[in-house]
Amino acid sequence: QVPTDPESLIFSWNKLRTYQKIPTSTEYSNVAVIDGTRKTGNDNFSMPIFKKMFNGDFFEFHLIDCIFSQTATKDLIPDIVEKIIKHKIKTLVIETNVDNKLKKVLQEKLVEKGYFQIDIIEIYSTANKQARIEDQKGNILRNLVFPAKHLFGFKSDVGKFLENLVTYNNKGRNSHDDAPDSCAILTKELVDEGSAPAKAVPIKRPF
Repeated sequence: QVPTDPESLIFSWNKLRTYQKIPTSTEYSNVAVIDGTRKTGNDNFSMPIFKKMFNGDFFEFHLIDCIFSQTATKDLIPDIVEKIIKHKIKTLVIETNVDNKLKKVLQEKLVEKGYFQIDIIEIYSTANKQARIEDQKGNILRNLVFPAKHLFGFKSDVGKFLENLVTYNNKGRNSHDDAPDSCAILTKELVDEGSAPAKAVPIKRPF
């Protein structure tokens, strides 16, 4: 059930930064996060893709695409690879709590496709999801910019991701918190720089 207390909906539409059109910039990079699923079921595989640009004195990230589906990670490998290449993703953060082999699989598939321009950062989280979201809510509201409500269909992956985000409440009554948690992973790692640079390993060209 969706709570009626508006203050508990910490990412409601009226609190999010939104865009009608993404600003043009010659200096940007596309980044993504993967919060995977072990198997089909209740959890959503979540892979939001953001355009990272410098705005004054901080970076902002515009959501441009995503994969958001109640599908096992292993069944989405071709779609993940396709999105990486399509958007020329330069940095990918993978939470390894569910699957610690995904990085290796993706590297192999990307090399086969001739795509090498990506840093893959692996993280293992011991934090409670709700605690991480609460810790990062300020960064999410400040640094992330989302499509205006009408720009994507409700049944599209982006539409489902946004609905999952805006209906999240901080009272702990969430059947799914995959979208806000993906956003929290991104801001923790790429805004707060939670990962050491040494963890980012670009794909090397085969000899």
